[in-house]
Amino acid sequence: MTDDKTNNCDKCGKNFPQKFKFLAHKCIDRRDFKYKCTKCDKKFETLQLVENHLVIHSKYGKPYKCKKCDKGFNYKSNLTKHLQTHNEMLFSCVKCDKKYKKYDCFKKHTESHEGIRNYQCKICQKKFLYRSMLYNHMAIHTGERAYECKICGNKFVYPSGLFTHKKIHEKKVK
Repeated sequence: MTDDKTNNCDKCGKNFPQKFKFLAHKCIDRRDFKYKCTKCDKKFETLQLVENHLVIHSKYGKPYKCKKCDKGFNYKSNLTKHLQTHNEMLFSCVKCDKKYKKYDCFKKHTESHEGIRNYQCKICQKKFLYRSMLYNHMAIHTGERAYECKICGNKFVYPSGLFTHKKIHEKKVK
């Protein structure tokens, strides 16, 4: 872990416990946050977004309730997305027959077949399908090894490296 202030975004105020995530955030997020919430210091691009956000601070914090499981949401759009989790598998990929409940997940999956890569590294220009993949990639440039084995303390750049490493310990137990 590093000092809190060194990994603080001066634009959005978000703090990152790991340096590589902070650096990735700086490369990805260049929006202009002019408006600040009066209750919690969170910053937004528009006044409308601040007003929408203020709902969570009111006594009606989560006014949109799911009728199937009674879970509450700040925004109607979040409830709408949540309702898809109660559906059967509605979206089916024509290329590989994978099925999805949520349209967003289905759309992202179809982009993987089309080769669409919306997240680009500012350092080496490599493009990625998911933001999380770009975050993991940034560790190559920063040298950060954020994934630590709890058994032996070895550290890894990627979660897949840690996953593979853990199998060594599983074999020793058997």
